[in-house]
Amino acid sequence: MSPPTPTPLGQRLHVPVDEARLARGWSRIEARALRPSRARPLALAAAFALTAAAAVAAVTLTRPPAVTARPGALAPRGGLTLEAALREGGARGAPVALSDGSVIDLAPGAAVEALENTGERVQLLLRRGRARFSVRPGGPRRWSVEAGALSVEVVGTVFSVERDGPSVAVAVERGRVLVRGDGVPDRVLALDVGESLRVPRPLAASVSATREADPPRAPTSPVAARPAPSVSPPADDATALLARADEARRAGRADEALRHLAQASRREGDPSAPLASYTRGRLLLDLRRGADAAADLRLALRQGLPPSLEESARARLVEACAQQGDRAGAERAAADYRRLYPRGEWRARVDVWSP
Repeated sequence: MSPPTPTPLGQRLHVPVDEARLARGWSRIEARALRPSRARPLALAAAFALTAAAAVAAVTLTRPPAVTARPGALAPRGGLTLEAALREGGARGAPVALSDGSVIDLAPGAAVEALENTGERVQLLLRRGRARFSVRPGGPRRWSVEAGALSVEVVGTVFSVERDGPSVAVAVERGRVLVRGDGVPDRVLALDVGESLRVPRPLAASVSATREADPPRAPTSPVAARPAPSVSPPADDATALLARADEARRAGRADEALRHLAQASRREGDPSAPLASYTRGRLLLDLRRGADAAADLRLALRQGLPPSLEESARARLVEACAQQGDRAGAERAAADYRRLYPRGEWRARVDVWSP
């Protein structure tokens, strides 16, 4: 008997299929596959934002930092240096136009030198004559003009300075200037539009050259101290003698300067006599001749110095006494200074000089 023939598995597991239902299922699957996802645009946007930020950061890191150009020195028009233009302008009495719009108008024969010319500061020296300065307002540089007795500080204004020997005058046409100097009341004064100041005395012309920062000079040698051939004393007033003394001092002829100053200090009744004594005392102090310096400084105080110089004279008297080893004299001079000027600008130096 032969074994029964097995029924195929496909026939035994036959499941009836609803073709219509199957078609609807596949349609829904396809619809879901083609529908845009909400998360996909957000992810793309986030990726784009990160990429853009990275690009900006890369540009920022690779781009060199911006450098703000600093202003340079002023240059006159025409290709000359400032020094050459000032010399030529003074010789011809012509204006000097500068690269920032400022103008220096020089009178014939005026002598102006450039002491400093940078993007931050312009410092000029008026040796003689008259100059009108039209400084461009709002500029980056601070201007100052030295003129013997006076120092004028400005930022942007129009003013003129005239120097005739020991006499110096400042006049303001626009803006405001600050004038400093030993001959100025309280040593500093602000001048506004239409105001002017003249210092006729030659004090600062004689004193300003011996600045506080100048180191003391060594004592003169016996040869240098040998008196010059005798000459008849000039019949000039103290003002002219002070000017001559200043010229001699600048030329290194200290003995000649001291001689002129001694003659000027003996002009009784001359208002410049006490200034001559004071100037001589300062010069002797620089020459390390403390005893002689103390004598001239005391004479200047007795003759009646201007109040703006009396404090300086009393302070230097302490130094002169200390320099010659006069302990008692230095202590008395220091006590007088502290009593008259308890908060004076020379107080610290007086305390150092006094024993």
